[in-house]
Amino acid sequence: MRQVPQEKPETYQDPRPLVLPQLPEYGRGFSMPFVKCSVDGCSRKLQPVLKVDPRDRDTWLYRECDVCLKPACEKHSAEVEGRIICDRCRREAEAQRQSAGLIDLGLRLHREPE
Repeated sequence: MRQVPQEKPETYQDPRPLVLPQLPEYGRGFSMPFVKCSVDGCSRKLQPVLKVDPRDRDTWLYRECDVCLKPACEKHSAEVEGRIICDRCRREAEAQRQSAGLIDLGLRLHREPE
C-alpha cells in the first residue's frame, strides 16, 4: 500500500519578477524572404525538402538544380540519371549536344520497307 505524505510540501515563492530568457535575433523582427523558383521567370514559393534545425531557416534545404545550384520547382525541373536538372540547364545541354553533333547537309536517307 502506498503512503501519501500528510504534510503539503513547502513551495518556494521568489519575490523577484519572472524574466524570460532573451529571444535569439532571428526570432524577432527579422524575416527570411521566401525561396522562389528561378527558372523562366517562375516565382513559385518552394517548400523546404529538409529542415535540419526547424527554428533556423539558414539550415533549411530546398530543391535545386545540381548543375547551376539555383532553386527550381518540380514543374521546371526533372530528375535525370539521379540528378535534378532545371529546364534552363537541360535546354543549354541539348543545344550544346546538337551543335557538337553532325553537320546537317540536308540529305535524308530513305528507310527500306520491311
